[in-house]
Amino acid sequence: MTPSRIHRNQQGVGLIEILIVLLVLGIGVLAVAGLQGDLMSDSSLTKARDEARELGRQGIEQLRSYIEKDRFEADLVATTSDCSGEVYTADPRGAIVGVNATFTREWRIVDDTICNVTGNGLSNAKEIIMKVGWTEPDGESQQVLLNSLISFSDPAKSGTLSTGGH
Repeated sequence: MTPSRIHRNQQGVGLIEILIVLLVLGIGVLAVAGLQGDLMSDSSLTKARDEARELGRQGIEQLRSYIEKDRFEADLVATTSDCSGEVYTADPRGAIVGVNATFTREWRIVDDTICNVTGNGLSNAKEIIMKVGWTEPDGESQQVLLNSLISFSDPAKSGTLSTGGH
């Protein structure tokens, strides 16, 4: 073959190679763009879950802060007496507007003397189940549940114990 014939046979081959490379590159860019959208949506859900968990933790800490025995017994009344009920008390503040969503917070209190949550029937223990819910931008409902066991301990008695009862 003469050099001019080889040159003629290769005309257009470079253009086809470039088009194939552009096609592969385009598919790759579209895949990365799709992945980016999924990552953004997952990130939003994670942020909302973190915020809901923090709101739930704050709610449990508010209920835990009842240090007077009368207030502990009066305000932390069990919301159900059959131990299997799903009766929740809504947060009196109503909806809580957060950074990532608008949240609702509600809780259920189970008395350990009735339901034996701890397994040893503590006389002053109460289980708190805190439920924080929100709706995603796509309309899907989400919720986070936190459980905590609290009991009343008289601060005066702890001071007496530390001094040896005197």
